[in-house]
Amino acid sequence: MNDVIGQKPLTSTSPVADFNSSDEDSWFFDELSRDDAISTLQNQPDGTFLVRPSSTIKGDLVLCVKEGSKVSHYIINVCEENSTSIYKIGDKTFSSMKDLLNFYKQRLLDITPLVRIHSKPRVRTKYNFDGKV
Repeated sequence: MNDVIGQKPLTSTSPVADFNSSDEDSWFFDELSRDDAISTLQNQPDGTFLVRPSSTIKGDLVLCVKEGSKVSHYIINVCEENSTSIYKIGDKTFSSMKDLLNFYKQRLLDITPLVRIHSKPRVRTKYNFDGKV
C-alpha cells in the first residue's frame, strides 16, 4: 500500500509544510512552460513546488515538484461535475486545489511531500497604476 502515490503518510523526520494552499496567487504560475518550471525548481530544496497550466491538455494543470535530483510533473485533470470543478491527480479526486495541496502536505507524491511554494518575484511601485498592458 505504501507504493501507491499519496498513500504513504509522513514520518516524524519529514519536512514540515509551510505554505497557504488558499493563496492561489502564490502557487499558480500562469505563464510558465515546462522547461521554465524545471529551470526554476532545479536548484530548490526538495518539496518546493508550483502549479502551472498544462501545455498539452487545455484546461488541465501540472503540479511541478522538486524531488531529489529531478523536477517531477504531475498532471491534474480538471473536470466539470454539476457545474463544479473537480481536480484529479492519479487515482485521487479533490473538490478544490486547496484540498489537493493540503492532502499532499501530509502525503508523499513520489519521494517528498509538498513543503514550500517557489516564491514569485514581487514588485512594489511608488505610484498606483492599473497594471494593465
